[in-house]
Amino acid sequence: MKMIRITLNEKKSGKDMSIITNLYACKGFMVLGLWVGCAIFLSPQPAKSQLLKPASPYVPGRYIVLFHEGHAESVPGVITQMSAEIGLHVVHHYDGQGFAGHLSDSALARLRNDPRVAHIEQDQEVRIQAQPDGQRIRTAKGVPSNLVKPKPKAAPVRNSQTIPWGITRINAGNSSTKSGDGAGSVDIDVAVIDTGIDLKHPDLKIVGGKNFTNGGISNYGDGYGHGTHVSGIIAAMDNTIGVVGVAPGARLWSVRVMDNTGSGYMSGVIAGVNYVTSNARTIKIANMSLDGGESKALQMAIDKAVAAGVTVVGAAGNESTDCRTSCPANSINTGFITASALDLDGNLADYSNYGRNYQDDGGAENGVDVIAPGSNIYSTYKGGTYATLSGSSMATAYVTGVAALCKVANPSFKPDQIRASLMRSAPPSFLGTSGKAIFGISPWSAAKGDPDNFYEPLVNAGAY
Repeated sequence: MKMIRITLNEKKSGKDMSIITNLYACKGFMVLGLWVGCAIFLSPQPAKSQLLKPASPYVPGRYIVLFHEGHAESVPGVITQMSAEIGLHVVHHYDGQGFAGHLSDSALARLRNDPRVAHIEQDQEVRIQAQPDGQRIRTAKGVPSNLVKPKPKAAPVRNSQTIPWGITRINAGNSSTKSGDGAGSVDIDVAVIDTGIDLKHPDLKIVGGKNFTNGGISNYGDGYGHGTHVSGIIAAMDNTIGVVGVAPGARLWSVRVMDNTGSGYMSGVIAGVNYVTSNARTIKIANMSLDGGESKALQMAIDKAVAAGVTVVGAAGNESTDCRTSCPANSINTGFITASALDLDGNLADYSNYGRNYQDDGGAENGVDVIAPGSNIYSTYKGGTYATLSGSSMATAYVTGVAALCKVANPSFKPDQIRASLMRSAPPSFLGTSGKAIFGISPWSAAKGDPDNFYEPLVNAGAY
C-alpha cells in the first residue's frame, strides 16, 4: 500500500536563517522515502515535548475505497451493511464512486476481496511544513526539516493598487482585460482547492464553496492564509486597493481541504476535486497548489474532473527534484497543466521542481508544461490583508489565471486545448520544439537553473 502526503507549495519570504533555535519544530512525514514540505505553518506553538516527535505517515484504520464503474448503486448498500455489522464510520462519500472512512482489519479484508472494489489506499494526513521568512531548508531523503512558522508578516490594505512583478513579467497588462488599468473583470468561475479563501477580503469575489475539513461544510473561509494568497494572484480585482490578479474579478470558489493549522487528509483533497467535478457546468478552471507522493485515488479524481471539462493546474513542487516523483504534478492527463517557478532574476527558482514536458518511454506526458513567476509574490492574505510569499504554489496561480483568460477567449476549448495553447502562448520567435517537446527561449523561459537543461515556456497572458 502506497502512502502519501500533500503539502502546499509556498514559502514565506524574508531573511535567511543560519540557526533554527528560535523556530518551532514541525512534525515531519515520511513519504515513500522522501521528506517533503514547503509552506508556512501558522498554528500556535506546540508544547516543547511535541517539537521533535515524528508523526505517523498514515492514519491508522482510515482508508479510501473506490468501486469499479457500474457499481455506484452498491456503495450505499455496502456502507449501510458494514455500518450495521461492524460499525463502519464514513468520513467522505464520493457520490457513488466510493467512500473514505475508518475500517477494522476484518472490514478491510472483506473489501479487498470484494470484486466490486477497484482500489483501496490508506488515507494520509495532509500537513504543511514550515518555510519561515523565506528560508527554504533543503532536506535529504529521509531527513525531516523540523520547522514551523514565526509570526506571519501581513501588510494592511493599501489605498492604491500595486502591480506585482509577476503580472508585468507574464505580460498581463496587455491581455484582453489589461490587468492594472483599474477597471474590468473576467467572466469565469475558478475553484481554489486549498486552505479556503478569506470570504470578506475586499479585493476578492467569492461566490461559493465547501469545506472538506472538520470545521463544518459551510465554513470555507481561510484561517491559514495560503488559499487567499493564491486567490489574489489569480483574480484580485482591478480597482484602487491592494493588488491586481491575472484574471481580475473572476468568480472564486473556495474548496477548503486544509484547516486553520494547515493540515487535513488526502481523502478531503479527493472530496474537494469531486466537488469541482460535480459543479463542472459552472467551474471551468481549478487551482491545486499541492504536492505530495503518489495517490492513484487522487489521479482518478483529477481525470474525472478533466473529463467533465475542468482544466486543472497543479504545482510542480518545491523539492528541487524531478516532478515525476510528485503527485498530482506527475499527472499524465493532457488536461492537467504542471507549473514550475521563476525567480526575480529570471531563472528557475532553486526550490522549484522540474521535468521535461515531452512524452516519456511509457507515452506519458508527466513533466513540467510551463513556467511562471513564483518568488517574492505580493498578494492577498487572510484577515483582509496582503503578504509576500514564494513557491511553485504562486507560479501555479499565475498559470491558472492565464488558463482562465484562455478559456474566456476560446469558450469552446477543452482542457487539453487550453494546455496546448498556454504552452505555445509566448511569441513564436521565442518558442522551439524538440520532437514532441516544446521549450521557450529567454526571456520567454527561465534563463538558467533548470537541471534537465530543458526550459519550459513562460506563460503569456498577453496572448489572450
